Amino acid sequence: MVRKTEVYDLKNAMKILHQEVSFLAKKMFCNAVHYNVDFGSSVYEHLMKFSTDIREMQLIDSEEKISKLFIN
Repeated sequence: MVRKTEVYDLKNAMKILHQEVSFLAKKMFCNAVHYNVDFGSSVYEHLMKFSTDIREMQLIDSEEKISKLFIN
């Protein structure tokens, strides 16, 4: 990522990373940084929302795994 940022600008490097990764959390992070670069908005609020969303997704995933253990 650092190398791509050196070759391209940060905005294009984030677009490339977004296309290359399949993990939803990384795509969400790329979007947060992309909006910050495009609109000059504060990245703090986006990253706080991002971290909350990630925790919720992890909790849901854990709950699904636990429920599968009890069903089987």
